[in-house]
Amino acid sequence: MPKNQDSRRWSDITIAELIFFEKLGTIISGGAGDSMLSVAAVTGMSYAHCHNTLGKLESYERFGRRLVNRELITLTKEGEEVLAYARRVLDVYRQRPFKTSRVTLRIAATNRILTTLLSSFFPVFMENYRKQSGQELNIEILEASFEKVLEWLEVGEVELAFGGASTHKHERLTHKALRDDLRMIVVAPPKGVGVFSKRAAKEGFRPSVKDLASTNFCLIRRDQRGTFKNLPEPSAGFSRIVVDNYSSVLAMVRAEAAVGLVINYGVPVDLLKFDLADSSLSAQSFAIWSRTGSPLSVAAQTLYNSVGSTKRRAKAKR
Repeated sequence: MPKNQDSRRWSDITIAELIFFEKLGTIISGGAGDSMLSVAAVTGMSYAHCHNTLGKLESYERFGRRLVNRELITLTKEGEEVLAYARRVLDVYRQRPFKTSRVTLRIAATNRILTTLLSSFFPVFMENYRKQSGQELNIEILEASFEKVLEWLEVGEVELAFGGASTHKHERLTHKALRDDLRMIVVAPPKGVGVFSKRAAKEGFRPSVKDLASTNFCLIRRDQRGTFKNLPEPSAGFSRIVVDNYSSVLAMVRAEAAVGLVINYGVPVDLLKFDLADSSLSAQSFAIWSRTGSPLSVAAQTLYNSVGSTKRRAKAKR
C-alpha cells in the first residue's frame, strides 16, 4: 500500500461526514428502522446518499472498518466507537469561539441506580457546575442493562457509567463503590393491604420471601433475574407484576394494586415500609465506573466528585 495513501486515511475525514454518521448512527442505535431503506427515510436523506456516504466512511481512506451490520440493522462495535468519536469531535466543533459555550455530558446508568440514588444528586450538581464553570450544561443519560452500560463506557459513548459493583476484572475500566449500606424493603400503600397493614408496620413485621407469594407483588425485572430469581410462584388468587423501573413499582403500590420490592432510598414517606427477614438477600451495592487512564471532562469530574463522596458521607452519619 503506497505510503501517501496511508497518510491520507484520517486527514480526509470531514465534519460533514461526521455529522452524517452521528445522525445515521443515532437513528440505528435507537432502533428506528428495520432496513437501511427505512433508516434512510428517517434521516430525511436519500437512500443513495446514505449508501454511498456510509460506504465511503467504511473504505480504507476513512475508517477501514465495517460500521453497520446491514442484515441486523445495528452498529458494529467499531461503529459504536466511531459514533462516540464523532460526538466528541462535534461537541467541540459546535462550541464556536466568542460565544458562551454549552457543554453536553453523556453518562449511562442502570435504571435501578438512576431512580433510587443518582437522580437525587443532579439539582445540586447542575447548580454547582454552572457557578464554578460559568458554562451552560446539557445532560444525556442512557439507560440499559449493567452489561450494556459498561459497553457504552468502554467504547467512549459515555464518560461515566453507574451500576453495580463487580469483582470481575475489566482491563479498560475501573470503578469506585458509592453505597454498600442500602437494603431492599417491601413497601405497601399508605392504608396497607392484607398482612402489610399499618399495625404490622408499627409492630415491626418483617416478611420473608415466602410471604410474598400470598399477596399481589411487584418488582423490577433486574431484581427478578438477579438476587430474587428464586421467588416462589404466587399462590392462587394472587399475581406477580414485573416492570422495568422502581418508579413503576411505586406507581403500582400507590394505586393499591400490589406491594412492591424496592431499595430503601428515596421512598415516599407516606408509604409503609417493611424490612425483609431474609437479610442475606437484601444488601445492595452501587458503583461509579470510568475508563482507566482516560481524563474526564470538567463536567464529568464534577459529577464524579459529588456522587463519589456518597459512601464517605454515609459512614460519617452513622
